This record gives sequence, C-alpha cells and structure tokens, in this order.
Amino acid sequence: MVFAWDRLAFALARAAIWMARIFALTLFLLPLLVIVLVSINPSGISPSLTNGITFHWFANVFSVTELMDGLRASLKIALIVTPASLLIGTCAGYAQWRFRFIPPRVAETLLSLPILVPLVVTGLALLNTFSKAGMNVGFWNIVIAHVILAFPFTARFVLNGLARYDLRLDEAAQSLGADPVRVFWRVTLPLLRPALFASTLFSFVVSFDDFGVAIFLIDAHTVTLPIAMYQYFEWNVDPTLAALSAMLVGIALLIAVVCEKTIGLERFVGV
Repeated sequence: MVFAWDRLAFALARAAIWMARIFALTLFLLPLLVIVLVSINPSGISPSLTNGITFHWFANVFSVTELMDGLRASLKIALIVTPASLLIGTCAGYAQWRFRFIPPRVAETLLSLPILVPLVVTGLALLNTFSKAGMNVGFWNIVIAHVILAFPFTARFVLNGLARYDLRLDEAAQSLGADPVRVFWRVTLPLLRPALFASTLFSFVVSFDDFGVAIFLIDAHTVTLPIAMYQYFEWNVDPTLAALSAMLVGIALLIAVVCEKTIGLERFVGV
C-alpha cells in the first residue's frame, strides 16, 4: 500500500513538472506566435487571419527609410563592438583567471554589474560622464557604451570556459619549448573556442538589441534600430514592426540552429 502511494506521488510530481514546463513554454512562445500572425494579416494589427494572409508588411519594412537607417547604424555599431568586447573581455577574463588580480567573489560581482544595474541608470551615468568629458553624443559614444556593457559578459564566458581548463597543458607546451604567447595562442585559445563563439554572439546581440542606454546617446545622425522602431510606432500603427520583429525572431532561430549544429547548445551555454 505504501509503495502504491509512493508511485502515485511520483506520478503526480512528474505531471506537475510537465505542466509547469508546458505553461512556461506557452508563455514564451505565445507572444512570438501573435507577432507572426499579425505580420501576415492584411487587415491591420490583429492575430486573426479571417481575411487571408499577405507578405506586404515584410516588403514595407525595406521601404521605410528610418528603419533601414536604424538597421545600418545598429549593424555598424555591433560589428565594431563585437570584436572590441571579445578582445577586452578575453584579456580581462584570462588575466583574472591566471593572476587573480581581484578576489574571485569581488570579480564576479563586478562582472555582474551590467545585469544588476538598470540600463536607464547606466545610460544616464554615461551621458553625464561623456558630457563632463566634452564628448558629444553620437556614434562613437554608443560604441564605447556598448563595449562597456558587453565585455563583462565575454569575461564571464571566458572564466567559465577556463574553470575546466587543465594547467598541465600549459606546462606540457612550455616543457616542449613554447613561450607563453605561443602557449596562449596555440593551446589555450583553441580550447576556449565554444566560450569565444558564445561571447561573439552575445556581444553582438547586446549591442544590436540595446535600447535603454542608446536612447540617451543618439543624435540626429545616429539612431539605432530599436529606437527607430520605437519612433516609428509613435506615429504609425500597422503590422510593419510586427513583420520586422518576425524577421528578427527568424534570424535568432537560425542562429540557435547553427549553434546546435556546430558546437551544441549545451556547450554554448556552458553546461
């Protein structure tokens, strides 16, 4: 009898876990589904497809000058921020792991600040700092701000990758005559490839998707895509933004598939 009750309790627990998973997945996927349905609706902002489907709004995305200018600005900024963040974050993470300049708990706290501090606070602080330094807002200020936001994530990825690194590999390479630079280039970096790949994608997304910091630093000549979308929605109520969002979701899914096929999502997230 006790055994039967244990089996029943186990079955109920498993059912509760699966229901929680389905509920969480529904909450995550439902808004994305609504965006896709709105983007192909010919009659305006509605997820209903009673009037058929259309791809007019996808074509309309490329005809809106403000959105295309914002896309080009975001791509230019992200393509500069990504390698800069990768270089700075990799050096910072490796130096912290190798020489322990800062106590590990303090370093972990500092690297968590971009997550803990609200982006609005960060943007306002950077605006005030740039103003005090006599630097006008614009393209390069956004680049600097995004590097500040992105490189701590790279450092954390590198530190996580190095947590399982065996120092005996360095010692073996050095015993064969390799200098420290060659050891780092030929031994350490290849083993950090999944962490560096994840850092590259994450830095690009952090820069490309930023709104809370960039809103304080844009000027008339540099408006990023998230801000251009916000400004467009202020004056236009149509599914154009839904179509653009659907395309961005599709690109994100494609990147996820590439990650899974190349290095595996488990290695990408550091599991």
